[in-house]
Amino acid sequence: MSLEHTALRHFVSGRDAHQGLMRFCRSECLNHERGTKRLVSWYRVPFIPELRLADRVALPAWKKAPLSPKMVIVNYCELMKRGILCGPRLRGLARKLKDADALILSAVGRDELLDKLTTEQYHETAVQLGAKWVISPDDYVYDSDCKYPFYQDAHFSRAIERALRLLKLARGHYNVIGLAIGSCIFQLNELVATLEEHGVEEFALPCGDLLKQVGNRKRVIGDILAFVNHLKSLKLRSLLLGVDSPQVIALVKPDSFASSAWSFDAARGYSYTPEGKRVKGSVKCQHTICTSSEVKGVELPGVHNILANRDFMSKLRGS
Repeated sequence: MSLEHTALRHFVSGRDAHQGLMRFCRSECLNHERGTKRLVSWYRVPFIPELRLADRVALPAWKKAPLSPKMVIVNYCELMKRGILCGPRLRGLARKLKDADALILSAVGRDELLDKLTTEQYHETAVQLGAKWVISPDDYVYDSDCKYPFYQDAHFSRAIERALRLLKLARGHYNVIGLAIGSCIFQLNELVATLEEHGVEEFALPCGDLLKQVGNRKRVIGDILAFVNHLKSLKLRSLLLGVDSPQVIALVKPDSFASSAWSFDAARGYSYTPEGKRVKGSVKCQHTICTSSEVKGVELPGVHNILANRDFMSKLRGS
């Protein structure tokens, strides 16, 4: 039985007015602590570009793309690999990203990097970068067909412990987006329920590796759809990470999605059509900046692809 069918039997729906009031009060208290105006919510933004710092197209194209609000996701695991966790190099990166209206920090990465991650250092990096949202850290919890239950449970427990620790550190600094991970639908539900009890209303699902499972692609898409619908039933928000397929987005209809494929494709000379197809060379579009002389070279398809992803999701929303 697929996760989608199992989910239909176990999802919990509905919330009473008291819980709604408590959510509102938590949000107002957090805004008061920050002493800032209410943020533009990330889920109102159709597409959020992920930046890969090693990609020569990503940063300059993102800086020139006319986005409003201007949001970006930076991966902490990439900062770990490049030794940019503190000091002058981190401050230099913060200056490069100063145009962002809101920066989201994520920590989805390789197992050995996740073992080295400490919640305290993750928090400090988020504060120094001025992140407005931080996604709780990833952990290597996979669909194991129940072969290694103790191993899976240990890492699932670590993921929840890190998320709860991050929530305490985050108070007065940034909002936390829960990263939905688990080896089965019951663990996913447990993670959501646990973090929701602590005031988390927004969840991200890492989809990149899942969608690479060619033989199970239909089942995987069904699982993603079930999870997005589960969040909707609870009046929670969904952010899909690492999705480079507009067809998948059209099927599951999350609140927002993020990907770094736009810059990789641009570097290789690919542009996106209004229908979400990837084609070699340039395409006709209605973006003023794409027909101007302001952007040239490989930056041009990079800027175009960001705007094309935004337009595709906006059209899907009917906005």
